[in-house]
Amino acid sequence: MNVVVIGAGIAGLGAARVLCDAGIDVTILERADEVGGRCRSLQWHHRWHHTGAEALMSSEDALSGLRQYLASRGAAPSSDLQQWETVHGERIYIDGAAVNPLSLAGLRAMPGGIVEKARLAALVPKILRQRRHHDVNDMSSAAWADHVDGAQWLRSRAPRTFDTVIEPFMQYSTLQSGEYGLAWVLFSLADLGWARRGWWTYDVRGAGGVTYELGRVLQQRCQVRLGSRVTSIRRTGSGFGVEYTVGESDQHLDADGVVLAVPGHVAARLADGILGPAHQPFLSRIRYGAHHFARYLVTGLGGGLPHKLLLPSAAGFRCVGKVTVSDNGPDEAFVTVDIKDPFASSVDDATQEHALDAAWAEAQLALPGLRSAQVSDRVLTRNDTALCRRPTGFVRDLAAFRSLPAVPGFALAGDYMFNSTVGSALKTGEDAAAAILARAGHSLGVER
Repeated sequence: MNVVVIGAGIAGLGAARVLCDAGIDVTILERADEVGGRCRSLQWHHRWHHTGAEALMSSEDALSGLRQYLASRGAAPSSDLQQWETVHGERIYIDGAAVNPLSLAGLRAMPGGIVEKARLAALVPKILRQRRHHDVNDMSSAAWADHVDGAQWLRSRAPRTFDTVIEPFMQYSTLQSGEYGLAWVLFSLADLGWARRGWWTYDVRGAGGVTYELGRVLQQRCQVRLGSRVTSIRRTGSGFGVEYTVGESDQHLDADGVVLAVPGHVAARLADGILGPAHQPFLSRIRYGAHHFARYLVTGLGGGLPHKLLLPSAAGFRCVGKVTVSDNGPDEAFVTVDIKDPFASSVDDATQEHALDAAWAEAQLALPGLRSAQVSDRVLTRNDTALCRRPTGFVRDLAAFRSLPAVPGFALAGDYMFNSTVGSALKTGEDAAAAILARAGHSLGVER
Protein backbone atom coordinates (compact mmCIF):
# COMPACT_ATOMS: atom_id res chain seq x y z
CA MET A 1 0.00 0.00 0.00
CA ASN A 2 1.25 3.51 -0.78
CA VAL A 3 -0.18 6.77 0.57
CA VAL A 4 0.48 10.38 -0.44
CA VAL A 5 0.42 12.93 2.39
CA ILE A 6 -0.20 16.46 1.12
CA GLY A 7 1.17 19.09 3.46
CA ALA A 8 4.19 18.85 5.80
CA GLY A 9 2.83 20.79 8.75
CA ILE A 10 2.47 19.05 12.09
CA ALA A 11 -0.75 17.31 10.97
CA GLY A 12 0.76 15.91 7.78
CA LEU A 13 3.98 14.87 9.47
CA GLY A 14 2.01 13.18 12.24
CA ALA A 15 0.00 11.23 9.67
CA ALA A 16 3.16 10.21 7.83
CA ARG A 17 4.73 8.89 11.04
CA VAL A 18 1.75 6.67 11.85
CA LEU A 19 1.68 5.33 8.30
CA CYS A 20 5.43 4.65 8.27
CA ASP A 21 5.16 2.82 11.59
CA ALA A 22 2.57 0.57 9.96
CA GLY A 23 4.94 -0.26 7.11
CA ILE A 24 3.19 1.88 4.49
CA ASP A 25 5.09 3.40 1.56
CA VAL A 26 4.62 7.16 2.13
CA THR A 27 5.35 10.19 -0.06
CA ILE A 28 5.00 13.67 1.46
CA LEU A 29 4.34 16.61 -0.88
CA GLU A 30 5.01 20.09 0.53
CA ARG A 31 4.85 23.33 -1.46
CA ALA A 32 7.35 25.19 0.79
CA ASP A 33 11.09 24.60 0.78
CA GLU A 34 11.07 23.20 4.33
CA VAL A 35 8.75 21.21 6.55
CA GLY A 36 6.85 22.70 9.47
CA GLY A 37 3.90 24.62 8.08
CA ARG A 38 2.73 27.07 10.74
CA CYS A 39 4.92 25.55 13.46
CA ARG A 40 8.53 26.30 12.67
CA SER A 41 11.37 28.64 13.60
CA LEU A 42 13.35 31.36 11.85
CA GLN A 43 17.10 31.85 12.28
CA TRP A 44 17.82 35.58 12.47
CA HIS A 45 21.03 37.15 13.77
CA HIS A 46 22.33 33.79 14.99
CA ARG A 47 19.25 33.06 17.13
CA TRP A 48 16.17 30.95 16.51
CA HIS A 49 12.81 32.75 16.70
CA HIS A 50 9.35 31.16 16.62
CA THR A 51 7.05 32.05 13.74
CA GLY A 52 3.92 30.45 15.22
CA ALA A 53 3.53 28.51 18.44
CA GLU A 54 5.80 29.86 21.18
CA ALA A 55 5.73 26.70 23.33
CA LEU A 56 4.23 23.20 23.30
CA MET A 57 1.63 22.07 25.86
CA SER A 58 2.63 19.16 28.09
CA SER A 59 -1.04 18.30 28.65
CA GLU A 60 -1.55 17.22 25.02
CA ASP A 61 -0.98 13.47 24.89
CA ALA A 62 -0.20 13.42 21.18
CA LEU A 63 2.64 15.92 21.69
CA SER A 64 3.98 14.13 24.75
CA GLY A 65 4.05 10.85 22.83
CA LEU A 66 5.80 12.51 19.90
CA ARG A 67 8.36 14.07 22.25
CA GLN A 68 9.28 10.63 23.58
CA TYR A 69 9.33 9.13 20.09
CA LEU A 70 11.73 11.78 18.80
CA ALA A 71 13.96 11.58 21.85
CA SER A 72 14.40 7.85 21.23
CA ARG A 73 15.64 8.74 17.74
CA GLY A 74 18.29 11.22 18.77
CA ALA A 75 16.29 14.45 18.55
CA ALA A 76 17.72 17.68 19.92
CA PRO A 77 17.34 18.10 23.70
CA SER A 78 14.00 19.43 24.91
CA SER A 79 13.30 21.27 28.15
CA ASP A 80 10.31 22.04 30.34
CA LEU A 81 9.60 25.74 30.67
CA GLN A 82 9.27 27.39 34.03
CA GLN A 83 6.02 29.18 34.81
CA TRP A 84 7.62 32.61 34.68
CA GLU A 85 8.64 31.95 31.10
CA THR A 86 5.02 31.54 30.03
CA VAL A 87 1.90 32.86 31.77
CA HIS A 88 3.60 34.14 34.92
CA GLY A 89 5.98 36.30 32.93
CA GLU A 90 3.17 38.24 31.26
CA ARG A 91 1.95 41.71 32.23
CA ILE A 92 -1.08 43.66 30.99
CA TYR A 93 -0.99 47.33 30.04
CA ILE A 94 -3.49 49.16 32.29
CA ASP A 95 -3.53 52.96 32.51
CA GLY A 96 0.10 53.20 31.44
CA ALA A 97 1.39 50.58 33.90
CA ALA A 98 2.49 46.95 33.45
CA VAL A 99 0.20 44.96 35.78
CA ASN A 100 0.62 41.34 36.83
CA PRO A 101 -2.90 39.88 36.42
CA LEU A 102 -2.08 36.90 38.65
CA SER A 103 -1.07 38.94 41.70
CA LEU A 104 -3.37 40.26 44.42
CA ALA A 105 -2.36 43.83 43.61
CA GLY A 106 -3.01 43.15 39.95
CA LEU A 107 -6.49 41.83 40.63
CA ARG A 108 -7.31 44.99 42.59
CA ALA A 109 -6.06 47.13 39.70
CA MET A 110 -8.34 45.45 37.16
CA PRO A 111 -11.21 47.68 35.98
CA GLY A 112 -14.77 46.48 36.41
CA GLY A 113 -14.66 45.89 40.14
CA ILE A 114 -16.46 43.22 42.08
CA VAL A 115 -19.71 43.67 40.15
CA GLU A 116 -18.25 42.55 36.82
CA LYS A 117 -16.32 39.73 38.44
CA ALA A 118 -19.55 38.51 40.03
CA ARG A 119 -21.29 38.62 36.66
CA LEU A 120 -18.50 36.57 35.10
CA ALA A 121 -19.13 33.93 37.77
CA ALA A 122 -22.15 32.98 35.65
CA LEU A 123 -19.61 31.19 33.46
CA VAL A 124 -18.78 28.72 36.24
CA PRO A 125 -21.98 26.60 36.00
CA LYS A 126 -21.49 26.38 32.25
CA ILE A 127 -17.91 25.19 32.71
CA LEU A 128 -19.06 22.60 35.24
CA ARG A 129 -21.77 21.41 32.85
CA GLN A 130 -19.17 21.04 30.12
CA ARG A 131 -16.85 19.15 32.46
CA ARG A 132 -19.57 16.57 33.17
CA HIS A 133 -19.45 15.28 29.59
CA HIS A 134 -16.18 16.80 28.38
CA ASP A 135 -14.20 14.75 25.88
CA VAL A 136 -10.71 16.16 25.51
CA ASN A 137 -10.45 14.54 22.06
CA ASP A 138 -13.84 15.67 20.72
CA MET A 139 -14.87 19.32 20.54
CA SER A 140 -18.42 18.31 19.68
CA SER A 141 -18.88 17.55 23.39
CA ALA A 142 -19.38 21.33 23.73
CA ALA A 143 -21.95 21.57 20.94
CA TRP A 144 -24.75 22.20 23.46
CA ALA A 145 -23.45 25.80 23.85
CA ASP A 146 -22.75 26.43 20.17
CA HIS A 147 -25.75 28.72 19.64
CA VAL A 148 -24.20 31.51 21.76
CA ASP A 149 -21.61 34.03 20.57
CA GLY A 150 -18.67 33.79 23.01
CA ALA A 151 -17.39 37.37 22.83
CA GLN A 152 -20.88 38.84 22.98
CA TRP A 153 -21.77 36.74 26.04
CA LEU A 154 -18.60 37.72 27.93
CA ARG A 155 -18.69 41.39 26.97
CA SER A 156 -22.37 41.78 27.89
CA ARG A 157 -21.61 40.72 31.47
CA ALA A 158 -18.26 42.35 32.06
CA PRO A 159 -17.42 44.91 29.37
CA ARG A 160 -14.49 46.56 31.15
CA THR A 161 -12.97 43.26 32.27
CA PHE A 162 -13.41 41.87 28.78
CA ASP A 163 -11.73 44.83 27.07
CA THR A 164 -8.93 45.13 29.64
CA VAL A 165 -8.08 41.51 30.46
CA ILE A 166 -9.78 38.89 28.27
CA GLU A 167 -9.17 40.53 24.89
CA PRO A 168 -5.43 41.19 25.37
CA PHE A 169 -4.90 37.62 26.59
CA MET A 170 -6.17 36.51 23.18
CA GLN A 171 -3.29 38.64 21.81
CA TYR A 172 -3.63 38.25 18.08
CA SER A 173 -7.25 37.13 17.55
CA THR A 174 -8.88 39.97 19.59
CA LEU A 175 -11.86 37.63 20.25
CA GLN A 176 -14.05 39.87 18.14
CA SER A 177 -17.78 39.32 18.19
CA GLY A 178 -18.82 36.67 15.69
CA GLU A 179 -15.41 34.98 15.53
CA TYR A 180 -15.72 32.46 18.37
CA GLY A 181 -18.74 30.67 19.78
CA LEU A 182 -19.20 30.03 23.48
CA ALA A 183 -18.75 26.31 22.77
CA TRP A 184 -15.09 26.91 21.86
CA VAL A 185 -14.56 29.04 24.99
CA LEU A 186 -16.08 26.36 27.25
CA PHE A 187 -14.17 23.54 25.58
CA SER A 188 -10.92 25.44 26.18
CA LEU A 189 -11.77 26.15 29.84
CA ALA A 190 -13.22 22.77 30.79
CA ASP A 191 -9.86 21.03 30.84
CA LEU A 192 -7.19 23.10 32.58
CA GLY A 193 -4.45 20.53 32.14
CA TRP A 194 -2.59 23.07 30.02
CA ALA A 195 -2.38 25.35 33.06
CA ARG A 196 -1.39 22.63 35.54
CA ARG A 197 1.14 20.74 33.48
CA GLY A 198 2.97 23.60 31.80
CA TRP A 199 4.84 23.87 28.53
CA TRP A 200 7.99 22.59 26.88
CA THR A 201 10.18 23.46 23.92
CA TYR A 202 13.31 22.40 22.07
CA ASP A 203 16.48 23.95 23.40
CA VAL A 204 17.78 25.09 20.03
CA ARG A 205 14.87 25.85 17.69
CA GLY A 206 12.08 26.42 20.18
CA ALA A 207 8.56 25.16 19.41
CA GLY A 208 9.44 24.86 15.72
CA GLY A 209 11.94 22.19 16.67
CA VAL A 210 9.17 19.60 16.87
CA THR A 211 8.41 19.71 13.14
CA TYR A 212 12.08 20.06 12.24
CA GLU A 213 13.03 16.96 14.25
CA LEU A 214 10.05 14.95 13.00
CA GLY A 215 10.82 15.97 9.42
CA ARG A 216 14.45 14.92 9.89
CA VAL A 217 13.37 11.46 11.09
CA LEU A 218 10.81 11.02 8.32
CA GLN A 219 13.29 11.92 5.60
CA GLN A 220 15.07 8.69 6.53
CA ARG A 221 11.85 6.67 6.34
CA CYS A 222 9.86 8.02 3.40
CA GLN A 223 10.05 10.36 0.44
CA VAL A 224 9.73 14.06 1.33
CA ARG A 225 9.35 16.19 -1.78
CA LEU A 226 9.68 19.89 -0.98
CA GLY A 227 8.76 22.66 -3.40
CA SER A 228 5.89 20.50 -4.68
CA ARG A 229 2.60 22.34 -5.18
CA VAL A 230 -0.40 20.03 -5.56
CA THR A 231 -2.83 21.21 -8.23
CA SER A 232 -5.45 18.46 -8.22
CA ILE A 233 -6.50 15.11 -6.77
CA ARG A 234 -8.73 12.72 -8.67
CA ARG A 235 -10.05 9.22 -8.29
CA THR A 236 -8.55 6.51 -10.51
CA GLY A 237 -10.54 3.34 -10.06
CA SER A 238 -9.75 2.07 -6.59
CA GLY A 239 -7.02 4.64 -6.00
CA PHE A 240 -6.11 8.27 -6.56
CA GLY A 241 -4.10 10.36 -8.98
CA VAL A 242 -2.26 13.36 -7.57
CA GLU A 243 -1.05 16.11 -9.89
CA TYR A 244 1.58 18.57 -8.68
CA THR A 245 4.20 20.95 -9.99
CA VAL A 246 7.88 21.34 -9.14
CA GLY A 247 9.09 24.62 -10.60
CA GLU A 248 7.83 24.57 -14.19
CA SER A 249 7.54 20.79 -14.32
CA ASP A 250 4.24 18.92 -14.00
CA GLN A 251 4.38 15.68 -12.03
CA HIS A 252 1.98 12.81 -11.30
CA LEU A 253 1.66 10.22 -8.54
CA ASP A 254 -0.66 7.23 -8.25
CA ALA A 255 -1.65 6.30 -4.72
CA ASP A 256 -3.82 3.85 -2.82
CA GLY A 257 -4.61 6.53 -0.26
CA VAL A 258 -4.35 10.28 0.34
CA VAL A 259 -4.12 12.34 3.52
CA LEU A 260 -4.93 15.96 2.77
CA ALA A 261 -3.27 17.99 5.54
CA VAL A 262 -3.56 21.60 4.38
CA PRO A 263 -5.57 24.63 5.63
CA GLY A 264 -9.31 24.18 5.30
CA HIS A 265 -9.90 26.65 2.48
CA VAL A 266 -7.19 24.92 0.42
CA ALA A 267 -8.64 21.52 1.27
CA ALA A 268 -12.03 22.69 -0.04
CA ARG A 269 -10.50 23.33 -3.46
CA LEU A 270 -8.33 20.22 -3.68
CA ALA A 271 -11.03 17.89 -2.33
CA ASP A 272 -13.62 19.08 -4.85
CA GLY A 273 -14.57 16.02 -6.85
CA ILE A 274 -13.35 13.61 -4.17
CA LEU A 275 -15.82 14.45 -1.43
CA GLY A 276 -19.54 14.61 -2.02
CA PRO A 277 -21.65 17.81 -2.25
CA ALA A 278 -22.64 17.44 1.42
CA HIS A 279 -19.01 17.94 2.49
CA GLN A 280 -18.35 21.18 0.67
CA PRO A 281 -20.57 23.65 2.59
CA PHE A 282 -18.58 23.13 5.81
CA LEU A 283 -15.19 23.38 4.09
CA SER A 284 -16.21 26.47 2.14
CA ARG A 285 -17.10 28.33 5.36
CA ILE A 286 -13.71 27.88 7.03
CA ARG A 287 -11.92 31.16 7.72
CA TYR A 288 -8.58 31.95 9.35
CA GLY A 289 -7.16 34.79 11.38
CA ALA A 290 -3.72 36.18 10.55
CA HIS A 291 -0.82 36.38 13.01
CA HIS A 292 2.36 38.20 12.01
CA PHE A 293 5.50 38.92 14.02
CA ALA A 294 7.58 42.08 13.74
CA ARG A 295 11.11 41.67 15.12
CA TYR A 296 13.64 44.37 15.88
CA LEU A 297 17.30 44.07 16.81
CA VAL A 298 18.04 47.09 19.01
CA THR A 299 20.83 48.71 21.01
CA GLY A 300 20.74 51.37 23.72
CA LEU A 301 17.67 49.88 25.37
CA GLY A 302 16.41 51.50 28.57
CA GLY A 303 16.19 49.34 31.71
CA GLY A 304 13.23 48.19 33.79
CA LEU A 305 11.17 46.80 30.91
CA PRO A 306 8.78 43.89 31.47
CA HIS A 307 9.62 40.65 29.71
CA LYS A 308 6.16 40.39 28.08
CA LEU A 309 3.44 43.02 27.88
CA LEU A 310 -0.10 42.39 26.59
CA LEU A 311 -1.85 45.37 25.00
CA PRO A 312 -5.66 45.91 24.98
CA SER A 313 -7.30 47.23 21.83
CA ALA A 314 -9.53 49.37 24.07
CA ALA A 315 -6.43 51.28 25.21
CA GLY A 316 -5.72 52.29 21.62
CA PHE A 317 -3.47 49.39 20.60
CA ARG A 318 -5.12 48.31 17.36
CA CYS A 319 -1.96 46.93 15.74
CA VAL A 320 0.10 45.32 18.51
CA GLY A 321 -1.10 42.51 20.81
CA LYS A 322 2.08 41.70 22.70
CA VAL A 323 5.63 43.03 23.08
CA THR A 324 8.40 40.68 24.20
CA VAL A 325 11.89 41.90 25.12
CA SER A 326 14.83 39.47 25.35
CA ASP A 327 18.53 40.19 25.86
CA ASN A 328 21.07 39.36 23.16
CA GLY A 329 24.28 40.41 24.83
CA PRO A 330 25.39 43.28 27.09
CA ASP A 331 23.99 46.12 24.96
CA GLU A 332 21.72 44.42 22.46
CA ALA A 333 18.21 43.01 22.60
CA PHE A 334 15.48 41.51 20.46
CA VAL A 335 12.06 43.14 20.60
CA THR A 336 9.34 40.82 19.25
CA VAL A 337 5.91 42.26 18.49
CA ASP A 338 2.79 40.12 17.92
CA ILE A 339 0.57 41.89 15.39
CA LYS A 340 -3.16 41.56 15.92
CA ASP A 341 -5.74 40.46 13.46
CA PRO A 342 -7.52 42.30 11.80
CA PHE A 343 -4.55 44.66 11.28
CA ALA A 344 -2.44 41.67 10.23
CA SER A 345 -5.10 40.68 7.70
CA SER A 346 -4.61 44.01 5.93
CA VAL A 347 -0.86 43.49 5.42
CA ASP A 348 0.36 42.33 2.03
CA ASP A 349 3.70 42.39 0.21
CA ALA A 350 3.37 46.10 -0.54
CA THR A 351 2.58 47.19 3.02
CA GLN A 352 5.09 45.20 5.07
CA GLU A 353 7.33 48.21 5.73
CA HIS A 354 4.30 50.20 6.85
CA ALA A 355 3.38 47.37 9.23
CA LEU A 356 6.90 47.40 10.72
CA ASP A 357 6.68 51.18 11.24
CA ALA A 358 3.21 50.98 12.83
CA ALA A 359 4.16 48.09 15.12
CA TRP A 360 7.28 49.89 16.37
CA ALA A 361 5.33 53.09 17.02
CA GLU A 362 2.76 51.24 19.16
CA ALA A 363 5.48 49.30 20.98
CA GLN A 364 7.17 52.60 21.92
CA LEU A 365 3.84 54.00 23.08
CA ALA A 366 3.38 51.02 25.38
CA LEU A 367 7.00 50.92 26.57
CA PRO A 368 8.56 54.41 26.64
CA GLY A 369 11.90 52.75 27.45
CA LEU A 370 12.04 51.69 23.78
CA ARG A 371 12.26 55.31 22.63
CA SER A 372 15.96 55.48 23.45
CA ALA A 373 16.70 52.31 21.46
CA GLN A 374 18.36 52.31 18.05
CA VAL A 375 16.99 49.76 15.60
CA SER A 376 19.83 48.11 13.67
CA ASP A 377 17.68 45.58 11.80
CA ARG A 378 14.06 44.45 11.55
CA VAL A 379 12.06 41.72 9.88
CA LEU A 380 8.38 40.78 9.47
CA THR A 381 7.25 37.15 9.38
CA ARG A 382 3.74 36.61 8.05
CA ASN A 383 1.22 33.90 8.84
CA ASP A 384 -2.02 34.55 6.98
CA THR A 385 -3.70 31.32 8.16
CA ALA A 386 -2.66 31.22 11.81
CA LEU A 387 -5.85 30.32 13.64
CA CYS A 388 -9.04 28.74 12.34
CA ARG A 389 -11.99 30.83 13.47
CA ARG A 390 -14.76 29.00 15.30
CA PRO A 391 -17.86 31.21 15.12
CA THR A 392 -21.27 30.32 16.48
CA GLY A 393 -22.39 27.07 14.88
CA PHE A 394 -18.91 25.87 13.91
CA VAL A 395 -18.75 23.04 16.46
CA ARG A 396 -22.13 21.64 15.44
CA ASP A 397 -21.20 21.94 11.76
CA LEU A 398 -17.92 20.12 12.41
CA ALA A 399 -19.73 17.30 14.22
CA ALA A 400 -22.16 16.96 11.30
CA PHE A 401 -19.28 17.03 8.81
CA ARG A 402 -17.42 14.27 10.62
CA SER A 403 -20.56 12.10 10.66
CA LEU A 404 -20.81 12.10 6.85
CA PRO A 405 -19.79 8.89 5.03
CA ALA A 406 -16.03 8.70 4.53
CA VAL A 407 -14.36 8.22 1.17
CA PRO A 408 -12.29 5.01 1.37
CA GLY A 409 -8.59 5.78 1.24
CA PHE A 410 -9.05 9.54 1.68
CA ALA A 411 -8.78 11.53 4.93
CA LEU A 412 -8.53 15.16 6.00
CA ALA A 413 -6.23 16.53 8.70
CA GLY A 414 -5.60 19.99 10.13
CA ASP A 415 -6.55 22.32 12.95
CA TYR A 416 -9.99 22.99 11.45
CA MET A 417 -10.85 19.34 12.18
CA PHE A 418 -10.33 19.85 15.93
CA ASN A 419 -8.78 22.74 17.87
CA SER A 420 -6.13 25.32 17.01
CA THR A 421 -3.23 23.98 19.04
CA VAL A 422 -0.15 22.14 17.83
CA GLY A 423 -1.16 18.99 19.70
CA SER A 424 -4.71 19.09 18.33
CA ALA A 425 -3.47 19.43 14.76
CA LEU A 426 -1.03 16.57 15.34
CA LYS A 427 -3.85 14.37 16.60
CA THR A 428 -5.95 15.02 13.50
CA GLY A 429 -3.05 13.75 11.39
CA GLU A 430 -2.66 10.63 13.51
CA ASP A 431 -6.42 10.03 13.36
CA ALA A 432 -6.48 10.50 9.58
CA ALA A 433 -3.72 7.91 9.14
CA ALA A 434 -5.47 5.51 11.52
CA ALA A 435 -8.71 5.84 9.54
CA ILE A 436 -6.98 4.95 6.27
CA LEU A 437 -5.22 1.99 7.87
CA ALA A 438 -8.42 0.71 9.47
CA ARG A 439 -10.31 0.78 6.18
CA ALA A 440 -7.43 -0.98 4.47
CA GLY A 441 -7.38 -3.67 7.15
CA HIS A 442 -3.90 -2.78 8.44
CA SER A 443 -3.05 -3.29 12.09
CA LEU A 444 -1.84 -0.17 13.85
CA GLY A 445 1.79 -0.18 14.89
CA VAL A 446 2.01 3.35 16.26
CA GLU A 447 4.87 3.82 18.69
CA ARG A 448 3.93 5.89 21.74
